[in-house]
Formats: sequence, structure tokens, C-alpha cells
Amino acid sequence: MLSPIFVGALCILQIAAATQLFYGNEVERRPHQQISHPRVWMDFNATLGWGHLKKFTIYTIDLEQIPDSTIKAHPDIPQHISENRIYIRLQLWQPYSKEDFQFGRLVWEKRIHIEVTQFGRKLEIPVTEEVEVSETYVLGMTNEGPINPISCTEVHGQKRAVYYRRIYLGNRESFPEVNRDDYVFNKKKDFFPVIFSIGAYIENEPFLEEGNGVFRGNTIRPRKSILGSGAKRAWLDDGIQLYTGYVHEFLFHVQNASRMPLTIRLQIKLSQEEAPKVTSDHKVGWTYESDYGPIAYEFNSNHRTKVFTIENNIFPVVGESHSFDIELPYQFSFGVVLSDEPPDGYNPTNSGGRCAESWLHATALFGLIAALKIIITFR
Repeated sequence: MLSPIFVGALCILQIAAATQLFYGNEVERRPHQQISHPRVWMDFNATLGWGHLKKFTIYTIDLEQIPDSTIKAHPDIPQHISENRIYIRLQLWQPYSKEDFQFGRLVWEKRIHIEVTQFGRKLEIPVTEEVEVSETYVLGMTNEGPINPISCTEVHGQKRAVYYRRIYLGNRESFPEVNRDDYVFNKKKDFFPVIFSIGAYIENEPFLEEGNGVFRGNTIRPRKSILGSGAKRAWLDDGIQLYTGYVHEFLFHVQNASRMPLTIRLQIKLSQEEAPKVTSDHKVGWTYESDYGPIAYEFNSNHRTKVFTIENNIFPVVGESHSFDIELPYQFSFGVVLSDEPPDGYNPTNSGGRCAESWLHATALFGLIAALKIIITFR
């Protein structure tokens, strides 16, 4: 029998309806337009979760805000608009790196047309076919004419700029083909500092009860591997983006190597004394006290988890800074539930100062602000 035992935590197994989670960029009216000629765009920061694609959501540009100077520079724009509809291909890409170039495989696309009457609005585009999505996929698009109908924001000079890559298409017949994997994006030349108003809803297996807050992390599901050895390290997931709020729950998926495929999905609810307050600068992670690591993971070249090895049983200490000297392309079934409000009865003085803000000293030096110890045993 597989029996998890926890110290200072509550284990809950749930059965609920399927959940749709949003991935991508904030979908809002943005002030800029991308106008040139047909381009392919891959959003390397809009990574997706595992599950099934249900719909896209976009915010279209306002045609009346296109400057006259831009129209004069692109004489084909009036003809393009006069057709009363503009075509764009919403896409899923799977990127992979090799030396100085970024390659991409077009996994799936949906060609849609946007009527002139639909510009300057937020639109939802349903996906009726069965499309399974991997966490190695990212969002993308190809505009077929001189106008990209999705609004965007330029982010020059910002430290957190989202970059897109582009390739030039010579004519309307040279659009990317699904399942081809030889499309090359030059890392040195094809950065484009804009954020598009595009996102997607992915439906996956239930693991979060409705009303419990907002989940931030990787999909909690079975994966190909666990760490059978060498797990005695501190692990920090650099790909999980938090926001200012309170951590209410940790969620992760553990697997028993000796009893595969017997697995169990775990949800850890924090008490009032344990719930730390975090900001968007914080990261989440865990530390294994032994060489066996049961949290499920997979290789993902587009995801980074930072680690440092535990020596002489000296584990990270709350309030102290620690240097993460290794990055691994691993993605774990791990995440947290955040809420704008603290748990009922929350008293920050009970946590011994653990809820004080942490700080980022350097690229690989982090301050530990809170810790929760659990023990998992397999019987």
C-alpha cells in the first residue's frame, strides 16, 4: 500500500471537474501594431501547460489608429483592409536550440479570419478539434498580410522584455508547414522586443478545487522520470512566475520507482502560521534531504531549474542567502496556489519573520524566506 505521511501538513486527494487554465500574455488593448510583410512569430516566454487546447483569446488592433505615414510606407495596406477580413494563423510551436540558432517545429495551427468589425476588441477563438498540448510547446502566430491584427506593446529597455523571433516569407505560398522542424530563427538577429495580446486556455486533469486561488507552476501530472539517486540538493524552479500574494498550498506529483506506475497526486494546505507572502521577484522550490527524489519530472530544453548540492548535511536556512551554481533543463510536477488574501486567522508574527520580503543579490544568489518540512514514505 502506498501511504504518504506528512509532518506539519495535510494531504488531500481530490476528484473534481476538469479545469481550464490560462497560459500566455495578458490579453488587453495595447498601443502598437506590427506592420511589415508576412512574418512568423514564436513567443518563447508563453510556455503552455500539459492538457488539451480549448480556445485562444486575443485583443485586436484598432485600424483607425494606424498612422498615415505607415499606410504610405505600405501601399498594400488599403487593399488588404478593403477585403473586409484579415487572415492570421494561430499556432503551437516546439522550439529547440542548437549553437547560435533556435530551431522550431510547427506542431499545429488554426487559420482564422478577422472581420473589420471585430477590430479593437477582445476575441475568443474556440478550438473544436482534439489538440493535445505539451509543456514543451509555446504560442505563436503567422500574419498572412502586411498587418498583424493582434495588438502589441514594445518593451525596449526593460529587463523583463519578452522577445519574439521572426523570419521573412517571400510570398503567400511560403507559410510554415505543420510537423516540419527545420525552421531557423537566428538568435543574434531575430529578437523582436514586443509582447502580443495572445493567450490560450488548456484543459487538464483536475487538481485544484474551485475557489482555492490561482495556480502558478507546472502541470501536476505523471511524468517520465523521478530522481532515483543524486537528489540531495536544493531545487529552485526558475520558470514559475509568481505574483504578489500569499502562498496557500503547495502541489506536486510523486511517483514510487519500485511500484511504477503507481502514483499519487498530493496537495499540501498551509496553516496560518506557515503561509508566506511573496512577490513577483520570488521563486519557489524544495530541498531533498536524501538522494531519492520522488517528485515527477521530464527533460525540457526550454525550462530551467536551478540547483545546488547539499554537503555535510548543511541545508538551506531561512533568512540566509544561497548560491545556485547549476542549471538543469528539468521540469517538475510542482506548483503553488496563491491568493491576494492571507488564510483565515493569518498572523505574520507567528512565522518567526519568515514572511519578510526576500531579495535577489545576483543571478544565482537567492534569499530563503520560508520553509515547510514534509516527510513522504512509501509502504
